[in-house]
Amino acid sequence: MLHARSMNIGTFIGAMSQLRDIEKADFAGNYPIHFLMVAGVSMEYYSNLVQLSDSYDQNVFGQNPLHVLNPQDLEEELISFLEWFKDRRSPSGLLLTQRDIYCHTPLHTLLQHPLERSLYQKILNVFPYAEHQLWSLDNSGRSVMQLMNKDSLKIKSKSPTDFAKIQAGLSEVRLFLSLCEGNQTGNANRSDFSDIARGIRGLSYLGFFECRVCKTNTHTNSYLDLIKCACASGRDRNDPDDTGTTPAHAIVANIRCNNDYTPETASQTAELFRVLIPADDPGLREALHVLDPEGKSLVFNVATRGFDEILEYILSLENRGRRSAMVNACARGPDGKESSVLQAVQAKLDEVIEKIKVCSRKDMQMRNDLREQASRLKRCKHILMGEGAVEEPSVTTRWKIFR
Repeated sequence: MLHARSMNIGTFIGAMSQLRDIEKADFAGNYPIHFLMVAGVSMEYYSNLVQLSDSYDQNVFGQNPLHVLNPQDLEEELISFLEWFKDRRSPSGLLLTQRDIYCHTPLHTLLQHPLERSLYQKILNVFPYAEHQLWSLDNSGRSVMQLMNKDSLKIKSKSPTDFAKIQAGLSEVRLFLSLCEGNQTGNANRSDFSDIARGIRGLSYLGFFECRVCKTNTHTNSYLDLIKCACASGRDRNDPDDTGTTPAHAIVANIRCNNDYTPETASQTAELFRVLIPADDPGLREALHVLDPEGKSLVFNVATRGFDEILEYILSLENRGRRSAMVNACARGPDGKESSVLQAVQAKLDEVIEKIKVCSRKDMQMRNDLREQASRLKRCKHILMGEGAVEEPSVTTRWKIFR
């Protein structure tokens, strides 16, 4: 597939007929069409791909085929090509809005390619919620426009023509936003989930409060009701804030208190998470795989904080074949050393056990809190190992999807 562009169409069709019965996906969940998309071929190559009908799933990096599309030979047919993908998954437009592990949608990646100026407005009119996608940030806190500008500058010395095309595309994107109704507030709601996760409640005065989301006081000022309100108001549950942190990561990374100033319990945090990512919406599974700004997975952050209820819940939402990669995630610590999630949990458990040993026997509350934390970390370790986590996973183990 990667070399399809160097083959004539007759040779390609012959090769496809010979490969009809081979395994359709590689270990990381890439289907033949993923590789064909990278090749940058014309429409006739796609129309002769015999395995096209069942190959739109996201790979282990969260990329569906459109995330890796190289449109160079599609020209004007690109628009009908994108239109065709709109109804391949339910709800309509899902393949055009899915995020990968870096919070890039296919629109983010497509607009980084040099295109003819006349195509940009047409492309933006194909994509659902294009205005929202253009305002949305990735997990490094950058917008589509910032990504486009960065890529154009990278190729400026090698190809001034391509640099000019992407810069012209930037102008078209800005024009599109200027014509969108209310575009000045297009990113105003991004902070709702993140502010709640960081412990900011509604505006209180004279014994009343105003919800920061619905601007009323028809519900309580608890974090649970605030999260429910943001969800009911249609806020994007996987939209990163200005730091590149998604709501799911923000909920597990921040410490909150109840109205009586007691710390939020692990079970209360789990309840917030279940409301944010409900079990009955498979379209939100992408939120389980997005990395935080430091490159850590959600499972990594959940497990190392001892949120055993959330960890069990996250794994129950995903297909069994994808869980192995989730529990074998790796990340670098402040010292630059890489560790697996299992190693990180064990290191955290060892640290808590040492704190218990040196904790004053007079401070029973602290000792009890540390013991509870140790118990939850042990449960996390048990859950991880039950799903196949190992201390030193190979590259294949880290990224393998089992079929």
